[in-house]
Amino acid sequence: MKTINLLPWRAQQQQIQRKHFFTCFAASILTVSMLCMFMHYSIATKLTQQRVANGYLQQQISESEQQLQDVSAAQKTKTALLSQWQQLQALQHERTDLVRFLYAFVQLLPPGVYITESRQNGAVITVHGRAQSQQQLVQLIQSVNASTTFKQAELVEVTDTPDTSASSRLINQVYALSFELHAQEINS
Repeated sequence: MKTINLLPWRAQQQQIQRKHFFTCFAASILTVSMLCMFMHYSIATKLTQQRVANGYLQQQISESEQQLQDVSAAQKTKTALLSQWQQLQALQHERTDLVRFLYAFVQLLPPGVYITESRQNGAVITVHGRAQSQQQLVQLIQSVNASTTFKQAELVEVTDTPDTSASSRLINQVYALSFELHAQEINS
């Protein structure tokens, strides 16, 4: 039989297999590289989108915080204005209370009784003055107790004045009288 030399064929076959191996290797490296680049691009895109979303949320949060601060400042302003309004209402009411008090008290004063000083502490009013006699003081206390404007009249102090000058000869009783205003008169 004839002998066939297979060495060149084997060398050619090995060369073809090497080329095929390197081609597949290059293709797989290229595929893996492309896949890595695609994944990197995809992840970078997702990160960019997430950063944009986070930036938008941060902007909305800061706007909401600013609005909350504005609302808080407006609430403080409202509270301050309401407080001032209430104080003005109270002052307006006290102004009319003083007129009512003076008008009602002057109507109750009997002749011969004079006021030298008056003080108010809440609803309690203390009046100091002079009177010609104790009968007039008793009449003043009875008038105050009978009044619908005042209540709980209490004579705090009565003293005789030893002064004998011409102006005080007729007025010899110094008194201090304390009483309360009715709540309806204070708040109406």
